[in-house]
Amino acid sequence: MLGRYAKAHPTEPGFTAGTEFPVFAAGGWRFGINICNDANFPDAALRISRQDPRLLCHPLNNMLAPTTAERWRERGVSNLKQRAIETGYRVASSDVVGRSGDLVSYGLTCIVRADGEVLTRVPEHEEGFAIFDLT
Repeated sequence: MLGRYAKAHPTEPGFTAGTEFPVFAAGGWRFGINICNDANFPDAALRISRQDPRLLCHPLNNMLAPTTAERWRERGVSNLKQRAIETGYRVASSDVVGRSGDLVSYGLTCIVRADGEVLTRVPEHEEGFAIFDLT
């Protein structure tokens, strides 16, 4: 285990917001993590960017009610692009996809360049992975 990051902006009841924004190192890469809802808050990414990571990782779980999922469908992509532009670092996200009971997720697994361009993305409604040479 390289370390621990607690979600800074939890939406789930019973969770306490994390206050630290560590940067981790593995394989010659420095990276920070913002979990799910943290992607909606510039401060979370900016706190990590001040420590000079090469990558911001956003594990997501956008399993939502259908009307909410539709509302966030494009906004989620826009948020990741904005975090990349604001920080000047690449962003990689990984999301769930499909249906679970009455919930749905379109999937938002992608890699975004520091200027906000989406370099690669798994198609909506499909399981898969995004690969891109970040060097």
